[in-house]
Amino acid sequence: MKKGAKHLLNSTLKFLVAVLLIYWLVQSGRFDLESVQKSLSPEYLAIFLFLVFLNLSFNTIRWQEILKAFEVRFSFLEAFRLGLIGIFFNYAMPGGVGGDLVKGYYTVKKNPQQKTAAATSVLLDRLIGLASMVSLALISLLLQYELILENISLKILLVSLSGVFLAFVLLFLVGTSSRWITFIKNQKLIQKFNFKGIPFRVLDSFHIVAKDRSLLLKTFVLSALSQTCMIVLVFILAKSVFQLDISWQIVYFAVPLTMIVTALPIAPAGIGVGQVAMYSFFELMKVSQPEIGATAITVIQIMLFAWGLLGSYYYLRMDVPATVEKTGA
Repeated sequence: MKKGAKHLLNSTLKFLVAVLLIYWLVQSGRFDLESVQKSLSPEYLAIFLFLVFLNLSFNTIRWQEILKAFEVRFSFLEAFRLGLIGIFFNYAMPGGVGGDLVKGYYTVKKNPQQKTAAATSVLLDRLIGLASMVSLALISLLLQYELILENISLKILLVSLSGVFLAFVLLFLVGTSSRWITFIKNQKLIQKFNFKGIPFRVLDSFHIVAKDRSLLLKTFVLSALSQTCMIVLVFILAKSVFQLDISWQIVYFAVPLTMIVTALPIAPAGIGVGQVAMYSFFELMKVSQPEIGATAITVIQIMLFAWGLLGSYYYLRMDVPATVEKTGA
């Protein structure tokens, strides 16, 4: 099978997964389309759009901070536009990370002198965001210790999250040490696949970020603020639109984990997958109306899609390659 046909088949199958999941949710009463319409009433629409704008803004500033570590500077507007273009492609490519590939491509194209560092900045931005989401979910889950004691599924989830959290801690600790970086470089397996020195340059780029504790703290705080915007959106929707009695701890637990699940390359922008995930997490936490979870992630996806449409406009108007300021150039 040709590469193009294989890609088309793969994308079609993942689109069908999204459609089938949504159909199953609606038919089983786990997702009410009318509740989505209710959530998008004019008095809430502007608030939700603004909260997602803040989410994207914090993500943009976080990425800018990482780029500065590599002595590459984008203006906020330029970085924000690339982020919007990435969101647009999230809906055109399976999963929630397809846009990262596009953003990475244009970052490299606009900064040809530091290709590896520019591409790695996108990867590190995603990695730090993921680590912060795991941390938020873990802390929130620990605050629900009474539920954990009586629910085996939550116990398993707690162990899993703790394992992932410790893995991130270990990863960043290794990254801070030049001795460990050198040790990894000297491994035969790494040297064997050291194509054009790219793995070595990626390790060096990771070391630059990991050893800067102030940068890590700043990017983690920005990630937490970014996630908080989405959490506030869900909380407003649950409390004000549907008068659902729900705690902040539950929302801080469910939203980050759902955003992680939507990034899996299963369906375009995590549609369908996100609805199942948020419903399941609300149900695990014994929320009285877990179907509100499916509604909430749908509203988030619609808001992101709206901003992604603006990204498609910027994409069509994008020049080939624009000038990027490099410190010391």
